[in-house]
Amino acid sequence: MLGCSPAHGWKLIANNELDSYLDGRIRKVVVASIHAYMGRKLAAEKKRKEPPRTEMATAASFAKRAARKATASPAPIATSAEQHAAAEA
Repeated sequence: MLGCSPAHGWKLIANNELDSYLDGRIRKVVVASIHAYMGRKLAAEKKRKEPPRTEMATAASFAKRAARKATASPAPIATSAEQHAAAEA
């Protein structure tokens, strides 16, 4: 339901972000606490001022590409006559 690794799940339980209990030998997590955790994460995400990481990475990638294109000089295009003359020499 959370889509995380067992190790991360144990960290959430240890940090009291998820409620759990022992049923015999098995630790069970309360579904309502998962929903509450997801709600807290969504609320925190909405409060963020900067764009998500993927948008920042995409913008940085476009900026780098534009800088490379601005500094790169285009290669000269040789005509077929020039290529033929160079091949004969």
